[in-house]
Amino acid sequence: MNPFKLKTRTQVEEEVRKAREESDGEVSDIFGLGDELVDMIRTQPVSETPLAPARPMTKSEATEVEADLISFRLFDEPADPIAQLSEPFRKMAEEQQREDLEKLVGPARAAQTRQERLVSRELERQLRENVLVGKLPGRTPDTGSELLLRFLKSYGENDDAGMRQVVRQLVAA
Repeated sequence: MNPFKLKTRTQVEEEVRKAREESDGEVSDIFGLGDELVDMIRTQPVSETPLAPARPMTKSEATEVEADLISFRLFDEPADPIAQLSEPFRKMAEEQQREDLEKLVGPARAAQTRQERLVSRELERQLRENVLVGKLPGRTPDTGSELLLRFLKSYGENDDAGMRQVVRQLVAA
C-alpha cells in the first residue's frame, strides 16, 4: 500500500489494527509500535471519500512536461525559470525582462520610426508633385495621388473613418 496516498478514516484504523495484531507486545514497544506511533498514524491526512484517479495528460501537457525534463537534465535548470516563481516575483521578473528588451530594441525602434518619417515625407512630396503636375494645362488630373495624399493625412491623424472613405474611393476608381 502506498504510504503517501490519502486514505479514508476506516483504512487508517484498519492499518492500526493490522499493526497491533501482527506485533508482539514487547517487540512493538522496542520497534516503536506503541501508542505514540498509533497516534501519529491516526493524525495523518485523510480523505473522507477515496480520491478519483488523475485524468491522463493531454498531448500538449505531456510535451510541455517532457520539454521541462529535457531542459532540466541538459542545463540543470528549468526551461522557463520565471514560471517557477511565485506571483509577485514573477511579475517583477517579467517587468525586468521587458525593461531589458526595451533597452536592446529601443534604439532600433527609434531608428525605424525616423526612417518611416523620412520615407513618409518623401512619398508625400512625390505625391504632391504628381498632383501639381496633373493640374497643369493639357495634363490629366492624377486623382490617385490626391486620394493617397488624403489617406496619408487621415493615417497621420488616426482618422479611421477618413481612411475607409479614401479606400472606398480608390477601389471605386
